[in-house]
Amino acid sequence: MSCHECGFEQDRGRYCGRCGAPVAEAKAQATSVGPSDPEALVPPVATSIPSRRGPRTAAGVLVVSLAFAVVVLVVSVWPDRQLPADPAVEDPAEAPVADDETLAADPPSDQASPGVGEESDEPEATEAVAPPPDGFQQRTDTVLLFDDGTEGALAVDLDTWERTRVELPGQRAGDQPFRLWQMGGWVVVGWQEIWAVAPGQPESARQLGQATVFLPHAEPDALWLIDYEGGRVGTGASTWTLIDPSGNDIAAVSSAPAGLLPVRGVPGGLVVSSPGGTLLIYDLEQDRLVANPIGESARLGDVTRDRVVWCDDDPCEQLLVTDAEGSDLAALGAGETFEPSQVWLSPDGDRIAAGVRVRVGDGVDFRLRVYRIEDGELLAETRSELSLLFGGWTLDGRQFFSWSHVPNATSSPAVLRRWSGGEDFEEVAVGEHGIRDVFGFVAFPSTARDGVYPDP
Repeated sequence: MSCHECGFEQDRGRYCGRCGAPVAEAKAQATSVGPSDPEALVPPVATSIPSRRGPRTAAGVLVVSLAFAVVVLVVSVWPDRQLPADPAVEDPAEAPVADDETLAADPPSDQASPGVGEESDEPEATEAVAPPPDGFQQRTDTVLLFDDGTEGALAVDLDTWERTRVELPGQRAGDQPFRLWQMGGWVVVGWQEIWAVAPGQPESARQLGQATVFLPHAEPDALWLIDYEGGRVGTGASTWTLIDPSGNDIAAVSSAPAGLLPVRGVPGGLVVSSPGGTLLIYDLEQDRLVANPIGESARLGDVTRDRVVWCDDDPCEQLLVTDAEGSDLAALGAGETFEPSQVWLSPDGDRIAAGVRVRVGDGVDFRLRVYRIEDGELLAETRSELSLLFGGWTLDGRQFFSWSHVPNATSSPAVLRRWSGGEDFEEVAVGEHGIRDVFGFVAFPSTARDGVYPDP
């Protein structure tokens, strides 16, 4: 089969291994555009949402057949939506205007497209080669861009361990929930002004829009720009704008009431936190706030394309996976404790990596696990550190990497782990490679390195 976006040939997989686009043409989602009901976007009083804990077990996994591979919002003309303004705000903020200079959906032509390869349920290990000292035992063909708290990002080739400081124009320190985000071959950065840049090509930087912060959407080729009237997260009324990689508006809410805090995009909408802390969903098609499919105590884990991971209690003892319609797909876990911020869905939505706390005797062990969603099977597990943990998948979904601190270790203060199939993780003491303070990372294929990450 052939990708209808970039022409890449592959014999299986729902999404292109090179650019991530759906391989089969996606079915367009019908939209209903009309005047908003004045009461529709007032947060509903959630008093009778039943809890969905109780009968769920790891063995009770429900697999739901999806009517289509992925839901894609196709909006040719979408007028601004109007939410009731906060009575205390006289002049609600207007939606940000996209920069006139648009950004191509693909990186510059001299940058190779990332993620070449076929998809499979369990990634195959790459070809074994003689590793450098203290490196991974098999080739990764991956470069990680680390946000290490300084200007730009630290690009590290995980096969040669060469390090390069990569300039990221538009990067700015602030209170943004996402410091680095990957949108195809671009890195998205910024606060107040949101920028996209091809790593190592600062001249490619383009402004996507002006907004307080950005939030990822479920689809990898879309992004939410959230602009608060007060200039900081949570201050005053806000504007919510869904954009494509060129910075063009797909949908917009021109003035949302103060007190609603957007969290992250989900299939068909945006999760927001109400003043009372309950998670609601702004439904794009209905143009209104609706209840989430889990319950009043729901907490959001991760999102990718047509799948969402939730918890329905605190502490979180099960991961609940739903599809784009909110229907159950799986319930993972049986008494362990998960942290919603340490859950990572694979790009194809078939596997979950997660940090898990397991009670052992009178103590607690912290484990890093990989589950298969279809049957709930635990594919791999390793002991990790009870400390800061970041994770991420490669674009083709064949490898998962995690970074964590090692408490009270002076010679090796951080560990990078890799899973590429099978029951085991590989690990490297990355402090010995000059990687110490990390606030997140994104993964690019090293095949894109030529002409992208110049020699220092």
